[in-house]
Amino acid sequence: MVSTQYLAQYQTEQASRSRAPPRRSASREVDQVWIERWNGGGPYLAEWHALDNRIDSSSVCRNHRRGSIDYRECRKAAKVHFREQCRGWEKSWERDRQELSKRMEQRYCSAANGFSPMG
Repeated sequence: MVSTQYLAQYQTEQASRSRAPPRRSASREVDQVWIERWNGGGPYLAEWHALDNRIDSSSVCRNHRRGSIDYRECRKAAKVHFREQCRGWEKSWERDRQELSKRMEQRYCSAANGFSPMG
């Protein structure tokens, strides 16, 4: 048995939880893209996470061993890729005003401006 005081407190807490707004779960995506080497040559398979439509800089080229030449080269190529995608999605947004175009513009332009291959 529980005391009436404890039961009343428990019921109050449960009622306040049910009135609380639901938590919004974060949108998480994993992207894999073949990108051209920054200095020409063959492509790299680059992988990264996007969380709430922002590319997680620490996850860029996570499919390569951190510190390897392929990892460093992939990250340089990703920087170029982000800049090119930013420009392309900006033009697409200006042309079609579609929500997808705006989302992709925001994703890639934030990465183009904030991502450092050395970071």
